[in-house]
Amino acid sequence: MLIKELSEKVAGSNPVLAANQNLSIMKAKEKAEDLVNQFRMILMDEDTECGNEILCTLIAIKNALICVDEILKATSNNSKEDYYWLNVRYELEKM
Repeated sequence: MLIKELSEKVAGSNPVLAANQNLSIMKAKEKAEDLVNQFRMILMDEDTECGNEILCTLIAIKNALICVDEILKATSNNSKEDYYWLNVRYELEKM
């Protein structure tokens, strides 16, 4: 099996690796928006008391920040990937 095929299989089962493979595809701002949209859709699809889209968005941003912080803790080796996730965090904080 080729290394690329193996990494695609592993990344498919590991969201962090899958996200890291998309680093070159998505810019930090796009990734921040994508994370927030994913969390917002989960909140809005559930029968939650989050009430309106603004509150769901604020909660989604907080959840995305937690995820990015966890990624940074797991990969803290001052690499290109860390720089990318720091930029994603910066974009989330601007929202």
